[in-house]
Amino acid sequence: MLLVPALGIGCSDPPSDDPPPEIEVADAGPAHSEPPSFVPDSFEALYPIFLLRKLAPGAKAALWRSYHGKYVRWTGTIISFTASGMTIKHIPKTVTFDVSLQMDAVGRARRKKLKVGDVVTYIGRLESYDDLFRTMYLQHGDVALPAAPAR
Repeated sequence: MLLVPALGIGCSDPPSDDPPPEIEVADAGPAHSEPPSFVPDSFEALYPIFLLRKLAPGAKAALWRSYHGKYVRWTGTIISFTASGMTIKHIPKTVTFDVSLQMDAVGRARRKKLKVGDVVTYIGRLESYDDLFRTMYLQHGDVALPAAPAR
């Protein structure tokens, strides 16, 4: 497992000298010994490109090759928990969810401290998208727990 700092946690809290919490990124094995590659794009930036059918299928597939397998760090609202992860909403008008996050064992254990409706920062590896249901599918996900309240 690799650890990466989680950014944007507790943004409403006063500044702190404490290091940001870390999120574990699953190591995909010996063939993937390099650190995970993150893309800086927000969900809101990728949504119209991949989920709204504004690009021709061929152009979209070619562009997806530059995103597939890379990690994202996004913040959204937990909609539900699944056997293997959770679903997350980013777009307020979405009826169901925007992201399906599949989590490894460490992430699934961590999510037990969360509840539906929590706004969380999470990471995951871009695996696929479905422009019919307007959903991004991420694997090897994890979530940063909210900072503990100051005493």
